[in-house]
Amino acid sequence: IQTIPEVAKQIYGEESSEKLNVDLFLAGFLDMIEGKSRLIVDGEPITQSLAYYELEHRIKAIVEKREAEEYLPNRLAGEAFLAKKAKEPGVMALEQGVLYKVIKTGANNSKHPTLDNTIKIAYKGSTIDGEVFDESEASEFPLNQLIEGWKIALPKMTVGDKWEIYIPQELAYGKRGSLPSIKPYSVLIFEIELLDILP
Repeated sequence: IQTIPEVAKQIYGEESSEKLNVDLFLAGFLDMIEGKSRLIVDGEPITQSLAYYELEHRIKAIVEKREAEEYLPNRLAGEAFLAKKAKEPGVMALEQGVLYKVIKTGANNSKHPTLDNTIKIAYKGSTIDGEVFDESEASEFPLNQLIEGWKIALPKMTVGDKWEIYIPQELAYGKRGSLPSIKPYSVLIFEIELLDILP
């Protein structure tokens, strides 16, 4: 019985006033132990594995709905930021809503990285409120393992180019975020200089 409040918190969230029905919870728990089932679907009793699947599915739906409501202001702020940024002088658009501004142009030797390449870059990543969550003066990454926004922007750059790139949340970390620095539904800003293209 002592675990029931904790289970309710996992399902409904810390701040929720929703409670589990103790009698039904215990009845279901005892049925599981005894290998019985009082739940019938299409004339067949629900098995333990099906019950677990259904429970996980429902908990996931509840959690996603709660998080979508909790982080709605962050999502709306990101959308407003991109809409405003798109109108600024020098800001250009790529596929799927990715925006960028050229800070420095490189040798323009027409050699662009592909998704099969490893790239060497200097970069700084920040949120729209200016919080820097990651930066490096020289890092190497396989391009095909990076977030979708980078996969769209980096193949347009040549060695020596330095861009500021604005990435919609669904092409970054989306609804999962990367806490604590990146909240769910966060638009991200990256200042990237392409230093080299490796095989």
